Amino acid sequence: MGFMRGFADHAGREHDADRMQLCCRLIDGATADIYPDERARRMLSLLFKVLEQNITKWDD
Repeated sequence: MGFMRGFADHAGREHDADRMQLCCRLIDGATADIYPDERARRMLSLLFKVLEQNITKWDD
């Protein structure tokens, strides 16, 4: 999954971009194989925790 910085123009955009980039990395790692191993399951778990905590906080 690709992610591009620099299109948002609001306070906190760098923090938002860091969280979005983390989510992209977690998605890439968790979906790399057809049959997820324990590492992939932990990545998915962390991804959903980040999304749950921040779902309404992203402005862009």
